Amino acid sequence: GFKSDVRIADMPLRLNATYYYMNYRDIQRTTGDFNPATGAGGAQVLKANARIQGIEAEASLRPFPGIEIGGTFSYTDAKYKRYEYQPNIPVQDCSGNVVNAPATAVLTCLPFQYISPYIYSVHLSAEKPLGGDLGTISLFLNYAHSASKHTEATVVVPSQKPGEKLQAFGTLSLSLDWRNVAGSGLDIGLYGTNLTNKLYRVSNSNTYSSQLYNATFYGEPRMYGIRRRYSFGG
Repeated sequence: GFKSDVRIADMPLRLNATYYYMNYRDIQRTTGDFNPATGAGGAQVLKANARIQGIEAEASLRPFPGIEIGGTFSYTDAKYKRYEYQPNIPVQDCSGNVVNAPATAVLTCLPFQYISPYIYSVHLSAEKPLGGDLGTISLFLNYAHSASKHTEATVVVPSQKPGEKLQAFGTLSLSLDWRNVAGSGLDIGLYGTNLTNKLYRVSNSNTYSSQLYNATFYGEPRMYGIRRRYSFGG
């Protein structure tokens, strides 16, 4: 990776980037499970090996004093190298065959669980001193986007796990702050998150193939409010 601070047309530019690669061994995978012998529901912990690589980058540009435009980007490429287990119920593995214990199911073809290949964000920040001892006004606007990702750990047939793929989503946030109001040490701010009130899912139980129902979790709805902070002089 590298870190750099340069100037373009006399405008400060910061650019940082990193490439990473790792071998991930004995990965623990937890998923919905059902034991037909006992009728009990629960979870099973599975092991796998994988290769994970990717890049992360961040950049910011200050075209004018007090103004910054920037963003972040990450790309993750994750693939199983070995993934085998003995199922409690018959499952179809990557060979296309239906497998049950004591046979071993091969799941190497499954998409890597809970990995978004692409994640990025862009932001705009502005800061303006009010003069004298009135304080400073600052604005921060941010948009963050996450690509779709898979959540299933054992089933290779998508129709058997409806809802296991979480769709891509993006959220918009804004904050406006008045810092050190009239030299009093008091900061007052307004904030709003998920301003478009985007409805998006962040998790899925993946129990449909064994128990014929699913549970899913959603991200936070639009929220807004006022915050205050007081700094005592030393």
